[in-house]
Amino acid sequence: IPLAAIPAFFGLLGYAITFRIFFGFVLIWAIVLYILTLVGLYIEGIVINALAPSFGSQQNSTNAFKLAVYAYTPAFIAGILRIFPLLGVLVFLISLYGLYLLYLGLPVMMETPKEKVVGYLVVIIIVLIIIYALIA
Repeated sequence: IPLAAIPAFFGLLGYAITFRIFFGFVLIWAIVLYILTLVGLYIEGIVINALAPSFGSQQNSTNAFKLAVYAYTPAFIAGILRIFPLLGVLVFLISLYGLYLLYLGLPVMMETPKEKVVGYLVVIIIVLIIIYALIA
């Protein structure tokens, strides 16, 4: 959970310093970002676990949540770069590495057969995009 605070904290500093936006507004933005990050992790864990049987994987909510956090780790660490808001694209690109980590983690954490990993990954991504689009 402390890692999830990195993007919010450095984003707070970056926007407050670089753009001189009212600190109260940026603080609220950072708190909301942190909460939404935790909610996103929770949703991703639920999705990973719920889809497991469809891909010959073992349902295990603990491992699904561990995998969600593992996949988000590059985004958390790249969040340090949010101190320079103009590097947002770089943060996004580094965060994409999380998809590769998810790909690597599915066979290990969810016991997904090798031949079903890509399909499982694609369905997870599609479902999460739909969920996040509906929430936004």
